[in-house]
Amino acid sequence: MIDDNAEAKPAKSVNHRAKPKLVRVDSEPADSVRALKREASLEGFSYYSYLAASETVKMYRKRISDVLMEIGFKDFEYVLAPVGCTETNHIMTTPTETLENYVRGGYAEHDLLAKHATAKTSPIFLSDVADYAANSPFYSESNERTLDLFEMLKKHGYNDYYNLPFRSCVGTQNVMLSVTVRDADCEEFRAWVDERQDMLTLLADIVTYLGLSKFPTYFLGRAALANQVPLTQKQLQLLEKLAKSNVTLQGAADAMCISLDTANKHIAAAKTALGAKTQATAVYRAVASGLIDISSFEW
Repeated sequence: MIDDNAEAKPAKSVNHRAKPKLVRVDSEPADSVRALKREASLEGFSYYSYLAASETVKMYRKRISDVLMEIGFKDFEYVLAPVGCTETNHIMTTPTETLENYVRGGYAEHDLLAKHATAKTSPIFLSDVADYAANSPFYSESNERTLDLFEMLKKHGYNDYYNLPFRSCVGTQNVMLSVTVRDADCEEFRAWVDERQDMLTLLADIVTYLGLSKFPTYFLGRAALANQVPLTQKQLQLLEKLAKSNVTLQGAADAMCISLDTANKHIAAAKTALGAKTQATAVYRAVASGLIDISSFEW
């Protein structure tokens, strides 16, 4: 992300101004990563089923906000990468003025975060992007514009964002979930994110898959493709066992009277078909596609 014809320039520091302490907003805050992982486990599908029941984009936005508020994040943005694309829609709780300023200011062309989110799927703090731009030994317009953007957001009270880009399950572009807390101290915000990183990653995957599966026309600006998922009956049966009983793969294999080797082959095929990297994500996506009905499950 360095211009070939860039000029050398003195290093610049980013001023992460001090802000009031981050305040817990969840009614019963989880005191450990273990508690958060338990909430996000297959037992219950609480967040997943809550978001999956959204019937409109407005309801989906409200429910995402509810879930993130529960783990301590007051504001979020869910956007198509690159940010500022005028042919698609976004959902957010941050002031619309910030997006309007972004588009009017022409930041998208030079925004280093947008470039990262377009090409990569690794999570990143906005302050890290700004530090890179500030301390680069070369001058570039992208670096300067990124620092301008960072200062503009701080004027609105947003001192940092945690950004999670994901591959779109519909279309070819990335999508990005960004979370923030207004007037939060940067160091405490980082610590808060670190403690909840696994939960945020899981939620970003859920929000991305459900949003683009349920409302692709809204987010992508075109009609949805029919969601044809080529899974066999045995693969679906195995996924349902894992979802309903919260058992290990060995336990599910035993219940189906098949070998662990056969179960592993079924899971590998199901993950490929559903575009999932993990067994848990495959189960979630089978539910999202309507392939598994959890309404009759007893939790």
